[in-house]
Amino acid sequence: MKVLILGGCGFIGSSIARDLIKSDDVSAVTLADKNTDTTKLAGSIKQSPKISLERIDVTAFSELVGLMRGSDIVVNCIGPFSEQSTDIVRTAMAAGINYTG
Repeated sequence: MKVLILGGCGFIGSSIARDLIKSDDVSAVTLADKNTDTTKLAGSIKQSPKISLERIDVTAFSELVGLMRGSDIVVNCIGPFSEQSTDIVRTAMAAGINYTG
């Protein structure tokens, strides 16, 4: 399974990634964030061959759809009160991708 984590470089997103990379069922985890600074990420995440980074502006609909379509599920960790939350759900629906937030 390929997992896309929006806000993946943040505390919650990276914590989820740290658990996901331990699973044999997960083949790839993409950490998508506007800030791709990896200095605060755990060593296990930085060293995992399953991890990739993508810099993304979640308001860029076509870019976000393209990124989502390469995944089996999207995990939204940009914040429950983000102005973009509804748009991200709609984008996942347009991409035909499973979503959790």
